Amino acid sequence: SDARSGGGNAIVIDGYWRAWRLVPGWNKDGREIGWAEALGFELLVRTVLATNDYLQRFRVYGDN
Repeated sequence: SDARSGGGNAIVIDGYWRAWRLVPGWNKDGREIGWAEALGFELLVRTVLATNDYLQRFRVYGDN
């Protein structure tokens, strides 16, 4: 998972990717790049849980 303050969030799982654009004003109310990174990591974990058998092991990575 990764986030860019000028763009959005992206996740990559086994060569497949998904990206979301951050809407204008996302960084108001004290939000900053760390918030966007945490959101991207949450999206990664939710996607893995939705697409995998719970008996499998998996490892997730973020760049923070």
